[in-house]
Amino acid sequence: MKHLSKHTTQSRPRVRPAPLALVFALASFGACHPPSSGVQVGGTLYPAPPPEDGAVVSGTVMDLSTNRPAEGVDVTAPGGRSARTDEEGRFEIRGMALGASGELLAQSSDGRRAELTLLPLGRERREVVLYLPVR
Repeated sequence: MKHLSKHTTQSRPRVRPAPLALVFALASFGACHPPSSGVQVGGTLYPAPPPEDGAVVSGTVMDLSTNRPAEGVDVTAPGGRSARTDEEGRFEIRGMALGASGELLAQSSDGRRAELTLLPLGRERREVVLYLPVR
């Protein structure tokens, strides 16, 4: 019978961490140089910058009846610009006038409405969420 020691050691491959300078360099590059127009890096989605000729209002319409994004909802902004939500409930209205303010209206095909008051827009991309009431 073979005697086994209680303190046997197994060799493990040694993993070396990345040099700290490299970690800081990569982190600062990502913070200072975000990718352009709607690019996803890791878990972060960097949106496109607003156009030079106005503001962008984008967002999601949620259906409180189902607690899911609402597809095919018409969204109208102050000034008459409009968009329709996609399968993920997302919409985007570009070229909004600087200083525009008023009611952002979402209306579903079954007549439910959601409203949100927009404060005056600057040269920006504003993200909003509208909630359709329960049927």
